[in-house]
Amino acid sequence: MPLAERSYALIGGVALLFELGVCVAIARSSSTSAVLSTVLLHCGLVAITAWLTSRWLRDSGVEQRHAWCFPAAVMFCLPAIGLLGVAASLHIGRRLSLFATERPMQRTAAPRLPHRPPELEKNLKFAAGGLGDILRHSGDMAKRVLAVTAASRMSEREAIPFLKLAMSDPADEVRLLAFSVKDKIETGINEKIKQNLSELPTVDDRSRPTVHRALAFLYWELVYLNIAEGDLRNFMLSEADEHAAACLASSSEASLHTLRGRIALERRDAAAAGTHFRAALEAGADIESVATYLAEAAFIEQDFSAVRAHLDRLPLHFRATAPYHALCRSWGLA
Repeated sequence: MPLAERSYALIGGVALLFELGVCVAIARSSSTSAVLSTVLLHCGLVAITAWLTSRWLRDSGVEQRHAWCFPAAVMFCLPAIGLLGVAASLHIGRRLSLFATERPMQRTAAPRLPHRPPELEKNLKFAAGGLGDILRHSGDMAKRVLAVTAASRMSEREAIPFLKLAMSDPADEVRLLAFSVKDKIETGINEKIKQNLSELPTVDDRSRPTVHRALAFLYWELVYLNIAEGDLRNFMLSEADEHAAACLASSSEASLHTLRGRIALERRDAAAAGTHFRAALEAGADIESVATYLAEAAFIEQDFSAVRAHLDRLPLHFRATAPYHALCRSWGLA
């Protein structure tokens, strides 16, 4: 037993002996002063015991101020049963949690989350949705330059709209940086086109379809990235279609049929687009890769029942994801 608890027990035992002495004194003594002296001494010992008990309770998290007053008063008023009654009341009160406890913090186990939070890049500066607002509304030229720099690190398809927006910026630094980034993207594609065109006359018949295929997708990339505009765009579409057709002359490939269908959609030729997409399905293309294009071709022809029929061919898990969910819901399929 610790020293403090032994001290409390010793003083409590002495108080209990005086309790018994008070009982004997009241029973045998006829002197009022002797009985009163015994009671007062007993009250003092009980007050000390109550004070030590309050310290023990405070160390255990229970706060009771002036705890010695009440038991001392009880000892004076009820000298015969006071100590036992107070001890019993303290024990019952502690067991029933009748004392106010002070526990500002409580240690608990870490809660289990339903999923892991997304991990963000340490050097992430802007979200894609905020670049446009910075380029349009920010009065700080340094922030606009930083936004163009952030756009240059995106994929080419995502970066081009922001670069075109920055090319109309009033600050020369922002415009020149945007022009240089866009020109770097365009130059890289044109160099690949130039290299493949130079190889085309020299390769053998077995390798020529591969070169035609590469040229078809490179010309389409210029259109897809919205780099080519106006007559140049029409020229790129024609070149992409011719090289895709040249490659398909030797072998049927679903991706090339799909490419020719998308080129036809760019030209608003819905009939030709439908033909190419059906050929892509026959060549082994997945329905989810061409169903929306078939629906677009039917929409151009204003065959709305066919639009709904093509969208209905999408697998259910595709309809539940963006952007197909909103599209299918607008046609009553979600």
